Amino acid sequence: MYLWCGRVHTPGVHRGRCVRSCTSGVVECTHLWGEGAIGSRLARLAATDHAVAMGTLEPQDLDFAESAPVIAEHVAVVDGTAAEVWAAILDYPGWTGWFPGVKGCEPTSDPSTGIGSTRRVTLGGGVVVDERFIAWDEGERWAFTALTGPPGFGKLVERVTLRQLGPRLTEVTYRMAIGPKPTALTPMFKLLRPVIEKNLRVALRNLNGVVVAARAS
Repeated sequence: MYLWCGRVHTPGVHRGRCVRSCTSGVVECTHLWGEGAIGSRLARLAATDHAVAMGTLEPQDLDFAESAPVIAEHVAVVDGTAAEVWAAILDYPGWTGWFPGVKGCEPTSDPSTGIGSTRRVTLGGGVVVDERFIAWDEGERWAFTALTGPPGFGKLVERVTLRQLGPRLTEVTYRMAIGPKPTALTPMFKLLRPVIEKNLRVALRNLNGVVVAARAS
C-alpha cells in the first residue's frame, strides 16, 4: 500500500494536520492516512508507537488475501495483452512511473522473480517496504507479503491477477489485504478503504498508459 505522501516538513513545525514525534523530530503526515478527522486520528496513533513506525511486519501466506480484516481492491481493464501487462508489472524500476507514491523499486534477490524472490520499494519520505513473493503464476498472478512497512501496518499481502478478455484487453485485479497494528486501528482502516481503492484506481489507470506507450515505442 503506497499512500505515503513524501512531503517534506520542518521538524518541530506543525503544518496542516501533521504530527511531530518529539523524540526523533520525524513528522508523520496525515496524507498517509487520508484527509479529515479519521486520517488525523490514525496518524496520531501511529506516531505514539515507535515500534510500529517503520517496523517489522508479520509475514503471511496467500490465504491472508482472503481473510484479512481489511481488504481493498480495484479491478480495471487495460488496453494490452496479458503478456504486455505482465511485462510492465515486472519492470520494477518502472513502478515509479505509474504507482502513486513509489520513489524507487528494485529486486533484492537472485533470481529476481518467482516464489521466494524479494524486492524493496522506497516511498516518499524515505519509507522502505521490503517484500517477499509468496505466489507466482507466470503471466497470470503474483502476490507478496510485506516484511517491513509504514506506521499502522502489522500484516500486508498484495496480490495482482490478470485475465485476458480479448486480443488486446486484460482485466487487472489489484488487491491489498491489511492487518492493522495496533488492532484498534482496524475500524478506521475500514473507513479509509475508499481512499486506498482510489489510489489503486489511479495506479491501474497509469499502468494502462505505460502499456499503451510501450507498444507504440
